Amino acid sequence: MALTRRSFIKVTGAAAGAALVSLGMQNATVRGIDPEHIPGAGHSEPKPGENEDKVYEDRIKHIDVGKFLAGCSRCGVCIQKCPFNAIRSASIAVPQLTNDTRKKCPGYENCGICAVVCPTDCINDAFSEYDKEPAVDKPAWWEGPYEKRERQPSI
Repeated sequence: MALTRRSFIKVTGAAAGAALVSLGMQNATVRGIDPEHIPGAGHSEPKPGENEDKVYEDRIKHIDVGKFLAGCSRCGVCIQKCPFNAIRSASIAVPQLTNDTRKKCPGYENCGICAVVCPTDCINDAFSEYDKEPAVDKPAWWEGPYEKRERQPSI
């Protein structure tokens, strides 16, 4: 069957429309993400004598949202593995803490499971300005984006 001009215009128009809709949805979901919505930005227990709000504000102002969004592949693994069920998904699986779930998250430096399971290491990257090095080390078998290690065989 020959491709007619009319069918070509229909197909390319549909593809262009789908691309524009997906880009619009993507842009709409990442526009409203603030540092306090990044997984791991929940409230942690302050040390004795420390003001909880001051510790929280100091941590939040050092979170790099751009690094998180640039590295996040929207795979949803952190959403599935969060033991506190604090991470939610925006419309296109952008993992984030909501205003309702932020109090459930004990914080990146206390839990860090979201950072351990993240295949792109974007959560560690987002917090790198805060703690200068990752708070949690990935297990030796983990194959991160820059490491060439063999995974453990599945059982």
